[in-house]
Amino acid sequence: MIHVLVVGRRDLAGLAARRSSVEVLHAETAEEAVEKLARNRRVDAVLLLLPEGNAAAARAIQEDVVPPPPLFAGAADSGIAGVRLLASGDPAEMLDLLESALEDGREQAPPAGPVVS
Repeated sequence: MIHVLVVGRRDLAGLAARRSSVEVLHAETAEEAVEKLARNRRVDAVLLLLPEGNAAAARAIQEDVVPPPPLFAGAADSGIAGVRLLASGDPAEMLDLLESALEDGREQAPPAGPVVS
């Protein structure tokens, strides 16, 4: 079972409905994400899906959660330090790509761009 914290709109909470191997936790804001990560060390990855503010959310998580779980975002969010890019903008496809990356035991997401340092 993979545990993914999805940070984004409320309607994204149901992303794992068709997946038996993924449990999705949900946060609507960066602050809520930091709180959930502080309470739940079982989170394997964070998927950033905010319409605006993914960079700020990534910074908040990286500053407040040590060590942070791997952070993922869509290819359109290039340039966010420490965030792995997924080759899609569709939330369901992004979750599939993230799941594949974690199941393969790789820390790199499928190619869409490098991790920005």
